[in-house]
Amino acid sequence: MKPSTSSIRTLLLEKSNNYDHIEPKLRAAINSDSDSNLGVSIILPFCGETQTLPQVLIALQQQDLPPTFMRQKVELVFIDDGSLSDVHDLLEGASKYFTVKYISLSKNKGRSIARNIALANASHEVVIFLDADMAVQKDYLRLHLALQAAGENLVVVGLRENITPGEYRLIADSPEPRAPNYLCDFRAEKYVSDLWQTYYPTLPDVIFNRTYHLLEQTFGFKTFGYFRQIGVWRLPSMVLTCNMSARREALIAVGAFDDRFNGWGMEDVNLGTRLIANGCYIIPHTHITAFHLTEPLSDEAKRRRDMEHQQNLKIYEELLDEKPCIATMPDLQSKIAIHVDTNQLAIEIMGASGAKSLKKN
Repeated sequence: MKPSTSSIRTLLLEKSNNYDHIEPKLRAAINSDSDSNLGVSIILPFCGETQTLPQVLIALQQQDLPPTFMRQKVELVFIDDGSLSDVHDLLEGASKYFTVKYISLSKNKGRSIARNIALANASHEVVIFLDADMAVQKDYLRLHLALQAAGENLVVVGLRENITPGEYRLIADSPEPRAPNYLCDFRAEKYVSDLWQTYYPTLPDVIFNRTYHLLEQTFGFKTFGYFRQIGVWRLPSMVLTCNMSARREALIAVGAFDDRFNGWGMEDVNLGTRLIANGCYIIPHTHITAFHLTEPLSDEAKRRRDMEHQQNLKIYEELLDEKPCIATMPDLQSKIAIHVDTNQLAIEIMGASGAKSLKKN
């Protein structure tokens, strides 16, 4: 495949997200009684979320897939981005259910670099990105894999409901725990006040002080193509790596995460632009909704996040005018080597059988 001579912005203006032609395959895959033959690598970046990690791992261990499939076809690629927290025992416990690859960085490298390192060490065809504060339902892996079996150019996005860790424990301990409510996700319903004009000063006033229902308004994102804008959002903004899946080769082909983003936000949306420009469809599924275990941020944390987000928004807009790349695994490894000495990168592999080994890239 030859590199495109058009910018990413131009390609996005040309790309539809109408996946009507794929929908019969999606329905058939979801309703199939047979398990997918695809393997899955769950990439879980960690930066000290010790309060929520146990619940996240327990939820992954309780998936409704056969134990043999879990041992042979599921791996967790856990990357500690410089927190140096003592999580070894938790990961060793999880390795009784699926293979765990434990990568620990001595210094924080940031969201893009950490995920790129994990992606370079993922083994399976399907990659799920999941945050260390997202507790999933028992059918989580099965649904992601079923939808991914419908095509190699699909980005499956799940949703989330924000609750505190304490609220989640009450739900999990209930005799009949409830499922997370997808209607709590901003992609289902979001009010945009005029305070948002701080981030989007060039947008007209009519966009603000309104409630948006993006999933409903776009028929499951089908009419969200051609870089259409609704409120403050376009289709790439629906791609969040707290809960999404894609084919490993598709992620590598677009260059994975861009390491020019620093701090919080937009590195996943930027990845979305390149996946869409390269022909991927963005497929939401309301049943793939997870609990996001989160506490209210302090005022200082909010200020820092807002500042990082505004800086990354500027970078995001600039990158839209670049031409997309066609990348390979050696390209990804070279990108990682700029930031990390891969010869010194130790990876502990904890097998589902209990065996452990160490390897270096």
